[in-house]
Amino acid sequence: MARKKQVRQKKIIVIDDDKTVARQTALLLAERGYLAIPATNAFEGMRLVGIEAPDLVILDLRMPRLDGFEFLKSLRSSPATEKLPVIIVTALSDPESRLKAKDMGVVQYLVKPCPTGDLLQAVRKLL
Repeated sequence: MARKKQVRQKKIIVIDDDKTVARQTALLLAERGYLAIPATNAFEGMRLVGIEAPDLVILDLRMPRLDGFEFLKSLRSSPATEKLPVIIVTALSDPESRLKAKDMGVVQYLVKPCPTGDLLQAVRKLL
């Protein structure tokens, strides 16, 4: 009898200072078969990235104390996470923020309110 090959569930850290947004996004992803872990600030997100070794990070830019750009700077400065794919989901729609995120290696930039389909498409494309 042939054994079925087990496929590892893709792990996503969702970082947003709005607890409701972080939890709802994680739930949406979990319903699609991903292991999604919410974080409500960038410090918690960095801790989870170090512990969980995710396949993807979904990140808000506007957060208190440590914003998304500082989080990205820290992420990109470590050899272990410098190539970790990041999707930005933020209310910031200005061209400067988009360009800065792209320069920091962000692969997808979505503006809130972001249609669910756009987020899921971006996640599928990366994973």
